[in-house]
Amino acid sequence: MAKRKSKQSQVNAQSVPERRIHKGWLLGILIVHIVLCFIYWHYTDFGAPPDETGHNSYIHYMVSERSLPVYFSSNNDTYECYQPPLYYALGLPFFMAGKLIGLSEPSVAVRLLSIILGALSVLLVYLTMKRIFPRDDGVAIGCAGFVALLPTHVMISSMVSNDIIMEVVFGLAILLMVGMQVGKLTWRQSTFLGIALGLGILSKMTCLILFPIAVASYLLILRRTTETWTVVLKHAGLALGIAFLVGGWWFVRNQLVYGDALGIAEMKDSFFLHSKNVQESLNAGMPLNFYLGMIVTWTFRSFWCVLGPMTIQLDPMVYIVLAVLSVVTAITCRRGILRRREVGEWSSSTGIILGLVLGLVAISFIQMNMMVFQSQGRYLYPALIPFALIWYLGIEGILGRGNRLTTWLAIGVPMGIQVLALIYCVTPGIIFH
Repeated sequence: MAKRKSKQSQVNAQSVPERRIHKGWLLGILIVHIVLCFIYWHYTDFGAPPDETGHNSYIHYMVSERSLPVYFSSNNDTYECYQPPLYYALGLPFFMAGKLIGLSEPSVAVRLLSIILGALSVLLVYLTMKRIFPRDDGVAIGCAGFVALLPTHVMISSMVSNDIIMEVVFGLAILLMVGMQVGKLTWRQSTFLGIALGLGILSKMTCLILFPIAVASYLLILRRTTETWTVVLKHAGLALGIAFLVGGWWFVRNQLVYGDALGIAEMKDSFFLHSKNVQESLNAGMPLNFYLGMIVTWTFRSFWCVLGPMTIQLDPMVYIVLAVLSVVTAITCRRGILRRREVGEWSSSTGIILGLVLGLVAISFIQMNMMVFQSQGRYLYPALIPFALIWYLGIEGILGRGNRLTTWLAIGVPMGIQVLALIYCVTPGIIFH
């Protein structure tokens, strides 16, 4: 017994320096991410990124009218005003600070809020991976680095947009739901999950996807013999009840203003006003396979790196190489999962949760693109955690478990794309206008 304790203490003693190293890596990744965001801020004219002017109008309305805006299809300036208010409410202090220091456009200061939320989203990726793989910091570092260095994600984290707060809500909810699968179910977890779901209602309509996933996460807990139906139902009821206490008033407000609790009709009007109507294009003679090809091409490129007003792209050969790498890692990911399962480092319940996130986000994206052409990779970012894990485990499926090169490659590829993006950024005549 004494020998066992001695060996265990030696393992713990050896792990302390390693943990410090990994925490240093995490800090370095966050610092690099924030620095990149400020570089993008500097080289990106305000209003150039997608929909930034619409989000700016939302904030200006709240400041001038001291109330929530209402969407009018006849007013082009209000096309983002059907959105829930949380991001814009959090942005008000930054707007006022920008006004106080005399910025010509005070909303530019709201980009700082996005940078903070972007760093938080990277941290949540790290914490989620640590929850799934507590004995392997390499996965957490690799996945966090992938998200932190992804060029389009850096752009989203440095512009005025509620997309980034949606990512934070998804990250927090996934962290809590994964925690329920790999650990003991606690009232604290259910309380915080309810708060996350409620904040999701107030962040963006896409966050409603989290509700069926949350229900599924509680049902999966019933697979364990330690929990009963009664206990699980009480936890689910608590989470859903808190969610509607926090965000349910938004549904009531929409019903009173638009006669539609979700505001879906207003959202469709906004999309048709500012995007290409798919049915009209198909009726005009556009081949369906051509349209589907456009969706795949544009989505893939903009997921990795399309900058400014979604027009600045890298050399086509770069995207071809990325496509090959992405297909290979998607195929070999299964091998990586099987290797983790062999050593007891993979929970099928966790896989189901991440699969539901990926699947429902993809279905939502496809449905939107069947109405209007909106094939921007950022709309898939609520599923960045499963995407990052597929990328990492796919590389691991090739190189083998425990290979440090896996972490380097998981981070190195987006870093290389980021370097190319920065070269485009500082090249004379090519800036993010």
